[in-house]
Amino acid sequence: MGFGNLFGLLKEQDYDLPDPNVVQARLNELKKQMLTATGSEYTKLVYTVANTMQLLRICRSARKKGGKWVWVDID
Repeated sequence: MGFGNLFGLLKEQDYDLPDPNVVQARLNELKKQMLTATGSEYTKLVYTVANTMQLLRICRSARKKGGKWVWVDID
């Protein structure tokens, strides 16, 4: 016996994902900031980098799954 869809709470959401290149640039910027950060600022950047890396993974995997078929006329 499963929980099913948990009353519609687990339905897939529609999101507009950013371009992976933009996310990668932001990730590189955060890593540069980590070099000079100390204490709680460094900890905050570590968590921000981890979240940004997850977003980048989602963006890249969505691009693979989100392809569309098109007809190409070959003459």
